[in-house]
Amino acid sequence: MPITIGNIGNDNISAAEADWISHFKVRHQLCFVHSQTGNVAAATVYLHGSVKSGTLRGFRARLEETAISTGSDRTVTIALARSTGGGAYTAESSIQFSQADAVRTFKTGTFSNATLSAGEVFRVTVTLAGSTGTAAAGLLVELFLDEGPMTSF
Repeated sequence: MPITIGNIGNDNISAAEADWISHFKVRHQLCFVHSQTGNVAAATVYLHGSVKSGTLRGFRARLEETAISTGSDRTVTIALARSTGGGAYTAESSIQFSQADAVRTFKTGTFSNATLSAGEVFRVTVTLAGSTGTAAAGLLVELFLDEGPMTSF
């Protein structure tokens, strides 16, 4: 039976551990987060090293505490990059906030390549520009993906 949304409910899953679906047979839905409190600061963080192949599902960010003030020349840019097999990092997606963006409103990035290969490493770089007006405060960045069954490391 092909599994589609809504055709398996809780009543269809056995409570007996011996009947559970093995983790070797399921794709893993994952979300990796980078967050900051207070004034947003320049940073580079490594979000994930993939074990299996899969698909990038989403990349989004929002300012949590304070938006950039009106009339400000400040910007916050969040760049997602990937490295495959120890190679150089290449740009994958980017999101930029300016004084036109409201607090607690997600902006989404698009992927140049949504295919995930085993062994890829993803990093986020936050850069700031400008000096006039109030700086942004609070940052939430999320990367969503799925990976194939984890049979080993």
